Amino acid sequence: MDWIDNTIPKATVKYDIEEKTNRNVVATLETESDDITITNNNGNNTYTFSDNAEFVFEFVDEAGNIGTATARVTWIDKTLPVATITYDINELTNQDVTATVTFDKENVVVEGGDTHTFTENGEYTFKFTGPAGNEGVVIAKVTWIDKVVPEPLLVYSTILPTNSNVTATVVFENEKEDEITILNNNGNSSYIFEENGSFIFEFSDRAGKKGR
Repeated sequence: MDWIDNTIPKATVKYDIEEKTNRNVVATLETESDDITITNNNGNNTYTFSDNAEFVFEFVDEAGNIGTATARVTWIDKTLPVATITYDINELTNQDVTATVTFDKENVVVEGGDTHTFTENGEYTFKFTGPAGNEGVVIAKVTWIDKVVPEPLLVYSTILPTNSNVTATVVFENEKEDEITILNNNGNSSYIFEENGSFIFEFSDRAGKKGR
């Protein structure tokens, strides 16, 4: 008698994608003989993973021997990397500002590089691709660059001929008083002329720009 067969049937699982991906992965059951029937999964020898998981193929051969094969996928990644933007200067300045983008995942490719230097206020869009192919954008915005030197205006107590002292006061029409610092004249914005002559006010604003 040689028709007894109690050998458990064997099968292997192959995948259409075997590297990190943001796409679905199809697992295919490959059997060693044609007399094997899949008893679950509606008899299909393929199973589609839309996310990381496991699936057990169940099958039987003509002799009634039952076997299983486990498909396991761990490399699907459909989550967009989380981007964080930092700036080398975060306060009012008269200097260029550099924005740098970083991510919560490794191997993220940024189009044009992961830094951008602002020479003036504005926005810049970082475009990036994650390790699984997920694409995204994040916007860097700078509003605190000020490179324009304040325009001073001199106001005199009188511009008519006089035998009295004349007080010259420097004012800034588009600036708040507490945003301008007089660097000479003991910090005073007024200078008293006791005779004809000249005086130069030196000043700076909160962004560090100096003028005279």
